[in-house]
Amino acid sequence: MRPAGLIAKAAKKHPDCEIIMMANGKEIKAKAVMQIMAAELPHQF
Repeated sequence: MRPAGLIAKAAKKHPDCEIIMMANGKEIKAKAVMQIMAAELPHQF
């Protein structure tokens, strides 16, 4: 599973919570895989 999918899967385990990430001045819902992928977050190898 891709990192975005792992984040969304973990966030979905908490349905009563709204988890928001900030990236490049945008708010991203952690439960939305496509929003995470579209945010172009920096990553390390």
